[in-house]
Amino acid sequence: MRVFKNFLNRSSEKIKDVNVDNVKAVAQSAKKGAAAVAGRVMETGSDTLDALTRKNTDNEVREHILLQSRYNDIIAVKLEEALKRIDALEKKLESK
Repeated sequence: MRVFKNFLNRSSEKIKDVNVDNVKAVAQSAKKGAAAVAGRVMETGSDTLDALTRKNTDNEVREHILLQSRYNDIIAVKLEEALKRIDALEKKLESK
């Protein structure tokens, strides 16, 4: 208990020595430090987000290209089948 009372007495003496200018200077320094840290965190987070977004976009483009390639193959096969049927029908019409 005695240690706690000594601590309180010393703390109250220190508080008396604090003036408004010192408090303002400390607050200003803390504000600048917080702004610097926040800016750095934002840059790092932004860079990471950009990298992840770019990776996701690249993956989506690759998937779209693969899907488009499959569709193109299917369309080419269907077109070939349709042209063969048309050719067969034209031959029948010519023979009549």
